[in-house]
Parts: sequence; structure tokens; C-alpha cells
Amino acid sequence: MTLFDKGSSMADRVTDRVTDVASLGAVSSPFWLDTFMQISAFFGALLPIVGTIWIVYQLIEHVIKNREDGNREGRAELKQELSDELNKDDHDGV
Repeated sequence: MTLFDKGSSMADRVTDRVTDVASLGAVSSPFWLDTFMQISAFFGALLPIVGTIWIVYQLIEHVIKNREDGNREGRAELKQELSDELNKDDHDGV
């Protein structure tokens, strides 16, 4: 059965194309397999390093964000305390 048979269904044509591509890949693998293995080994060694850098970056970002949020909360509490003290002094002085 070929791609141009009028009696073939769409599923048969797709199956033929897929098996043609798989066969072509298998036949041509000696030309690209070594390169693929080298690239795979390179990225296999690089991935743990990049993953570690990403985790450290996220940790630093989290610490900085929490420190800034804590400073904001501390300033808000200080403002509230000062405001309460000023209001208390105003009421005591009247």
C-alpha cells in the first residue's frame, strides 16, 4: 500500500508515514547517533549544575522577599505604636 492509493483510509496513510519515518531514522542512525549521545551526555552533566543554581536562586529570592515583608510589617507596627502614643498623649493632655 502506498500513500497515493485511492482506496486507503486516512489511518492507513498516517500509519504508513509513521513507519516510513521510523525506518528512515533506523537506517540513518549511524550518521547521527554518536552526535546525539555526545549531546545527551553533555546535557546530562549540565542538568544537575543548572538545577542547583536554580534552587539557590529561588532560596535567595525567597529570603530577600521575606526580609522585605518583615521590614514592612515592622515599620507598620512601629507607626501604629507611635500613633497610639501620640493619641494617648493628646488625650492625657486635654
